[in-house]
Amino acid sequence: MPARHSSVVFLLLSVSAVGHAETAAVAVRFDRDIRPILSDKCYHCHGPDEAHREAELGLDLEAPAKESAIVPGNADESELVRRILSHDPDEMMPPPSIKKPLEPAEIELLRRWAEQGAEWTLHWAFVPPARPPLPAVP
Repeated sequence: MPARHSSVVFLLLSVSAVGHAETAAVAVRFDRDIRPILSDKCYHCHGPDEAHREAELGLDLEAPAKESAIVPGNADESELVRRILSHDPDEMMPPPSIKKPLEPAEIELLRRWAEQGAEWTLHWAFVPPARPPLPAVP
């Protein structure tokens, strides 16, 4: 392999590794990262509509979700993470019949969110605006 080609390959691998490390270090935010996934892929069966709610599990509210599906700070013990990682058609979520599977990046975000403590935040529309602190003026 020519020296130039091996340098390019090394550079690309290095950039990829740095990008992965940066992604792992960034805090997952519920309002920005998790709510859109739950809304798109989970709320049909586990959302606010009690008439369509499956397994009596609502992922739209923090308390019920943490009581039955999420162990904050421990992704390995979280039922949500176990189900989204499962390959068993009877256990996996979303079920194969839904035909709207989670993307690998979405699975990783949900896993990291649970591992980082599964912090729940209000929708931005319900957060009162706050003025930022004034900068120090010399």
